[in-house]
Amino acid sequence: MGITFDSPPLAEVSLGSTFLPRPDFLVPHFGAFWSRIRDQFPDVAQAAQIVAPNELPLASEDGVWLPRIWYLSSDKVRLLQLQQNRLHFNWRRTTEDAKYVRFPAIQAETLNLWDQFSAYVLEATGSPLQPLTNELVYTNMFALKGKTAFEIADETLRDSVWCREGRFLLAPTALAHSYSFNVPDELGELTVSVNTGNRPEDGSGMIKIDLTIRGAHRDDRPLGPWSQKAHDFVVEAFKDLTTSTMHKKWGLRDA
Repeated sequence: MGITFDSPPLAEVSLGSTFLPRPDFLVPHFGAFWSRIRDQFPDVAQAAQIVAPNELPLASEDGVWLPRIWYLSSDKVRLLQLQQNRLHFNWRRTTEDAKYVRFPAIQAETLNLWDQFSAYVLEATGSPLQPLTNELVYTNMFALKGKTAFEIADETLRDSVWCREGRFLLAPTALAHSYSFNVPDELGELTVSVNTGNRPEDGSGMIKIDLTIRGAHRDDRPLGPWSQKAHDFVVEAFKDLTTSTMHKKWGLRDA
């Protein structure tokens, strides 16, 4: 076990894979698959397609591509997202006091749902899924009482300090920037996005940090082993991006 945080500022974790588009997976298939998981995900909704960087929106000659389908747990904490070229499982902090269930549980449920979906697609269409990429996303959101959004970023991020000496401009009221990093061991690429804003419930400043790893699927390292290595890298990256002051607040522990 590597480093961990007792009280991480996590708002959402998403894990999943893309696969070769399946125009043969139709409306009845979405419904039939839902019948198999409805005890876990009793609610359903739909959303616009996810289109990742360097991807084009799904399109067919007759224009009949289905939207992304959401299968939701009754408390809306657990979400399975499915479209004709991807599957993602999300854990979401729907209330401030919601307890993070930890990555092994998220990973186990994702792999179980992937196996169920893969088996169903083969059974229903006679053709197996062909995975293309794996993706892990950690979304962190937090506020500090009495602080503006930029003051939070200034206190939280090692690389966002605004040099105030001799400046015409005052400290910013907001910021948005991103970084990209190659991830060792051919895991793929890490993208870090930082944005500030205000909480809708009380208008207080907040910061959002998204860490996303995307990597090509390999038969010798499927989603399970890949996601474990990706998770470990994301946690180390989050520690490296943030300050020791916030590490104490979040309860950093090194194994």
